[in-house]
Amino acid sequence: MDLQEEGENFVFLLLLLLLSLATGEEIRRLNEKIGALTSDLKKTKADIKLYGKICYVQDYNSERVISRGSKKYAEDLGSGFSSDEESKYKKM
Repeated sequence: MDLQEEGENFVFLLLLLLLSLATGEEIRRLNEKIGALTSDLKKTKADIKLYGKICYVQDYNSERVISRGSKKYAEDLGSGFSSDEESKYKKM
């Protein structure tokens, strides 16, 4: 091998080394980005789970009032019995 070939091989190896360093840096940056995105995903999943629980409790509370009786009865709780209710019990 003459001096020119050795120089070309050296330049080629130097370029490969630089490329691997750049690739290593890129891999490190991508791993950091993956870590940040994974953390964001976990937080989002926790938020969605909490939102689901809140919706469940809200639905449960709204259905509970209606399921105790008719909607009219639920609306008239503060005003006492309606005339229909009174007449039903007077007939008994």
